[in-house]
Amino acid sequence: MFTVTKRFSRAEMPERGFKTQQDAENFIYEKLREDIKFKLTATYCLYASEGGELLKEFTQRDIPSASSNSSSVESSSGQKGSGQTFSPSPFSSSPRPGGMPQNWKNEDKDDKKD
Repeated sequence: MFTVTKRFSRAEMPERGFKTQQDAENFIYEKLREDIKFKLTATYCLYASEGGELLKEFTQRDIPSASSNSSSVESSSGQKGSGQTFSPSPFSSSPRPGGMPQNWKNEDKDDKKD
């Protein structure tokens, strides 16, 4: 019998009990993937129920696909900030009929001197 607990910064909460270690590890990996989606950081501990002996601790770094998932999460969040920036065009964006000057406000040279 194996017991899985979820540890946050100071609190440790029991999750579930399992008959085999493989079932417990599969559960832990599934929960770690969910935590990545919700941007939670938690440590899962696997205990042998026969003496409460800690067998292994699991973090998000222990997931084989965690590096690809976290990098895709980081890159997608990074793209939000740097993907589209405001860059004004030097060209006029308003349509004008042919023959109309670009600057329709003509300033007299005499007005500039005053």
